[in-house]
Amino acid sequence: MDNFESAKKSFLEGLSFLENENFEEAELKFLESLRLLPERVSTLTNLAATQIKLKKYSEAKTYSEKAVELDANNSEAFLNLGFIEKEVGNLESALTFFNKALTLDLTNALAFLNKGAAFHELKRYEEALGSYKKAIELKPDYHEAWSNQGVTLNELKRYEEALGSYKKAIELKLDYHEAWSNQGVTLNELKRYEEALGSYKKAIELKLDYHEAWSNQGVTLNELKRYEEALGSYKKAIELKPDYHEAWSNQGVTLNELKRHEEAIGSYERAIQLKPDYAIALWNLALNQLLMGDFKNGWDNFESRWYKKNSESYRHKDIPALKDLKNIATKTILVWSEQGYGDTIQFCRFITNLASLGASIILEVQPPLKSLMETSFSFCQVVSEGGKLINADFQVPLLSLPLLFGTTIDTIPNQIPYLKNLKSKSIYWGEKLEGNKKKLNIGVAFSGNENHQNDHNRSMNLALLRPLLRMGNLCLIQKNIKPIDRIFLNSNREISFLGDSIHSFADSGAIVEKMDIIVSVDTSLAHLSGALGIPTYVLLPWNPDWRWLLDRKDSPWYPTVKTLRQPSSGDWESVVIELISEINNAVNESI
Repeated sequence: MDNFESAKKSFLEGLSFLENENFEEAELKFLESLRLLPERVSTLTNLAATQIKLKKYSEAKTYSEKAVELDANNSEAFLNLGFIEKEVGNLESALTFFNKALTLDLTNALAFLNKGAAFHELKRYEEALGSYKKAIELKPDYHEAWSNQGVTLNELKRYEEALGSYKKAIELKLDYHEAWSNQGVTLNELKRYEEALGSYKKAIELKLDYHEAWSNQGVTLNELKRYEEALGSYKKAIELKPDYHEAWSNQGVTLNELKRHEEAIGSYERAIQLKPDYAIALWNLALNQLLMGDFKNGWDNFESRWYKKNSESYRHKDIPALKDLKNIATKTILVWSEQGYGDTIQFCRFITNLASLGASIILEVQPPLKSLMETSFSFCQVVSEGGKLINADFQVPLLSLPLLFGTTIDTIPNQIPYLKNLKSKSIYWGEKLEGNKKKLNIGVAFSGNENHQNDHNRSMNLALLRPLLRMGNLCLIQKNIKPIDRIFLNSNREISFLGDSIHSFADSGAIVEKMDIIVSVDTSLAHLSGALGIPTYVLLPWNPDWRWLLDRKDSPWYPTVKTLRQPSSGDWESVVIELISEINNAVNESI
């Protein structure tokens, strides 16, 4: 048999091994064929494709570049180069190669598929959808394109469309394990948890060593509070792929839920070792470090919030960022609110410190906080979010100020009150609440924004606070009431619901000022009351938000705050019993 026939035989055997995903044997056969015919382009491109599957990117790049040298119009060689660049993270370069491949062959559905994947990783989701659409037009039965399209639709929160894409992918290939797992992810987003588990189960049945499905299953089990089962799923995923950074990070989330914070930190740190730019793990690590009181590392990692999915929330990118506090005297600095109302109230205290360095401050806040902030920080220019363009020398997000000041637990600026009420509002609410002075006036917020990610843990039902009715006048200082709480409110008319008369935090602040005590779950009212120096009881879930730290009765942020914590997950009854005891003791001490 001559060289040509021997090379051809090895080449065809290599193709067979490649088709059957026996990549090691395929590589050997292609190399054998290449030794006999070293300049055969089809062998070079198939060898490179095989080595890509084996993650031998350097070798694959060498053979792909050789193929281009021999045939500058070979679209497969450019496609391989694009895939290599995508896998090593050079996404813009990958797009260049995919476009070159498509210039040479506009019917290459695989090139459109990979171009879509690169766009997806760049978070250019609409362009990704456009590429997947082209792939599907060229190849209507392209199950991978249908599944990938579903993944991108999921990122755009177009969940029902995503499910339609996965359904089509599965119809085309019933044993397509990736589509089953991806479908589970979208069902999880829709809180259809049992269906999600069924989808993951099917994916795992089809591919027992499918590490992604094991990890995704853990995420859903975590949502169902089946924490030990979730940990078992992550453990299996990690056993299958020890360098699977997402499973390590997801494991940290569940360990955090179990209050095994040191272990959670270790899990996040392992994820970050494997992928140093993994923003989600960095963010969760920061929250655990801050919760444990490790402000030194926590504030630094807290900056990873800008590299998560919603980094578009970083406003004012056209203004230079404030990197340090040197030489800022005479400079104008825009400080802008970035998260919830409570965050703005908690961290606006740093404005005074910043101004003491000689800087002029423009404070941009949510509109409902504007009048309160204007009264409290009269030395600043206070503006509302979404207003006209602002001229400043530097800009800084409000929650980055603790990092710039090197804040530790011992150096938190906690001189209270640091907020001041508008005089006209104080007079108005003083007259309006005049009739409640004979008994203890108790201001209450029992629930927060339903859209808050952790609201199901931090909020409680109003009926649980029934014992407070015997202790004083209850004034509800919150805007929104859920239907179940409205029923209780309607049957207990002695409770004053003030929400309909609250138009801004200037109203809320003036009301708080007229209360003897405030009782609040973890909402903005707790921060407002603490900032105004009113005696406050903050009722916390078993696993609290980082700002309240672990297992403390006090708060280093607010000297007049006491924290009462669930002894076990969901146990608000024990918290209310402790609350009644605390109020009775406080009343007796004041007599």
